[in-house]
Amino acid sequence: MAKIDYNAVLEGGYEVRVGNEYELAEGKLGILRVPTQALQENVFKLAKEEGITDLKVARAVLSGLPDFKDEDHVPAMASAVVQDFFTLLTRIAKRLTPDSEALSQ
Repeated sequence: MAKIDYNAVLEGGYEVRVGNEYELAEGKLGILRVPTQALQENVFKLAKEEGITDLKVARAVLSGLPDFKDEDHVPAMASAVVQDFFTLLTRIAKRLTPDSEALSQ
């Protein structure tokens, strides 16, 4: 999988995939998780919270992310993680048929 840092986000051209590593703060990398139903529900629950930030969602959708102070993160990176997570969800939804079990929930 790809290692996504600030330069990669600026340049674009990387493929959004489960397992990509994102550098949210200098030297602090996390891996994009599989968007399971439980993870999706957690993210949608977070989205309803007052004061939700991209960083909070990014922390939820990345695994193996070491601890760091919020003020040390790169805001564009947190936003890229969130966008990429939702890109995965929309790609899956586009492939579903109208009679899919996932659409009937």
